[in-house]
Amino acid sequence: MRPTDLLRQVITNFGVHTSALCLAGACLLMGPGGALAQFDDPTPPSRPQGAGTYAGMSPDEALNKALEVVTDLEESERNPDEVQEERADYIETMAIVDKILEIDPLNKTAGYVKGRLNILAGRPRSALPMIEEYVSDPAGQNDWRAYKILGDLYISSFPKHAVSKYRQAIALAENEAEPVIGLARAELKLSNSESAVEQAQNAIRLDKKGESSYQATLAEALLMDKKYEDAERAAEAAVKMSEEEFGRNPEKKTLLIDLQNHYELRLRCITHLAALYPERADYVVQLAQIWQDKADLERVVAYHQAVLMIERSKTNPQLKVSPELLYEEARLNRLVSRDDKALNVLNELLQLDPSFAPAIELKKIIESENVGLTEENTTAAASGSTP
Repeated sequence: MRPTDLLRQVITNFGVHTSALCLAGACLLMGPGGALAQFDDPTPPSRPQGAGTYAGMSPDEALNKALEVVTDLEESERNPDEVQEERADYIETMAIVDKILEIDPLNKTAGYVKGRLNILAGRPRSALPMIEEYVSDPAGQNDWRAYKILGDLYISSFPKHAVSKYRQAIALAENEAEPVIGLARAELKLSNSESAVEQAQNAIRLDKKGESSYQATLAEALLMDKKYEDAERAAEAAVKMSEEEFGRNPEKKTLLIDLQNHYELRLRCITHLAALYPERADYVVQLAQIWQDKADLERVVAYHQAVLMIERSKTNPQLKVSPELLYEEARLNRLVSRDDKALNVLNELLQLDPSFAPAIELKKIIESENVGLTEENTTAAASGSTP
């Protein structure tokens, strides 16, 4: 799938957070019988009553559930523009963990969960001592994921420490791909290209999800090892896998960013090959195609950023929404194939100014191409809902 085709992929549901979500989460936690209320007594009953995710749970049960919630948050590949601390599930889980730590400050598992929550909120430094204490405690000394997370925390500034942590994780879970690819990336940071290649290949063999980033790591290691043809094949595989990932989940902006990065990687590989084999015209052709593909992809990202900016601006109660603003929002939604959203915005615009000619024309074009969509929006408008 070429990026020119991606221009017509549906990019939807990136999410715009408002204070309403925060308020809802806070009410859930702080209200009568909410999650916080379970631990108001310093010696809580084994089955406290109340509302919310953690209702009726003992502290140990609540921590097990909190670990599930944190893992879901980590694996959901959420929009990088999203502020994790504003999520209702984040707020609720952090509150319950803080309450447990208030009752039992030496609870290493609670500290571990809080550390992972801090990482999600962009506070990795505060997480490090909590997770180190956890793995030094009997509760966490056999938790491979904790060692893997420590490797992730150390890799940027202390790659040697990261290597040690990843190896400890692998010793506990030799069939898990995540610490193995982490080890490959740490070896890359240390310029140990041969070891990085070996570990990346091991991770790819263990990978059950088909992660494009694993192929990208292999390509980076092969590039460092000056094996340009092998690197280009790995980079091409990363691009193809990344396109498939984005095609399955076009609402995930992180996948769009991954695809951009993999195009950059392939560009570097072929640039090396073109310099090594100056007589090969096919490499020049491939370079030209990748530059075009990359430009198309950057256009998709730029359109999305523009839509997101307008959507966020509209949440400001001081903003005076004009027909021109709504038309621009509709036009941009159209460019990223969100025709349903574009049609809703145009209907909103034409209620504000029924004679706005560009909006009338654009609405006709969308309706002529999407008969079923038009009927859906008409039904939704009659019922007062949004499809």
